[in-house]
Amino acid sequence: MSKYTNKYASDDEIKRIFNVASNPKFRLAFRMMYYLQLRVSETIKIKKEHINFDDLTIRIPLQKNKKIINELYPLPRIILRELQAYLILYEQDITACEGFIFFPEQAYRLRAHMA
Repeated sequence: MSKYTNKYASDDEIKRIFNVASNPKFRLAFRMMYYLQLRVSETIKIKKEHINFDDLTIRIPLQKNKKIINELYPLPRIILRELQAYLILYEQDITACEGFIFFPEQAYRLRAHMA
């Protein structure tokens, strides 16, 4: 059993969810939500500058009591390579979208047309 287990889904069910996502962006987003226990709204606010590969942490901006605070999470090694490869592959799109790593699909389609 994985250390990332939960009472709602088995390891096999989680693997199937990850494997269904053929789009690298959605696959990584699902994995980050699962391993970091993030909500969708928290996941889509992640910027490249929030990720620190030196100390393997990620800063997540959270809204609490109408204030934005930054929570520091350990970056799970299980998604490290995938995250690094994703950031390299989509570097132009991420830069064009103000550093948000989960950029809108319109930016992805625009990049595909320009290639």
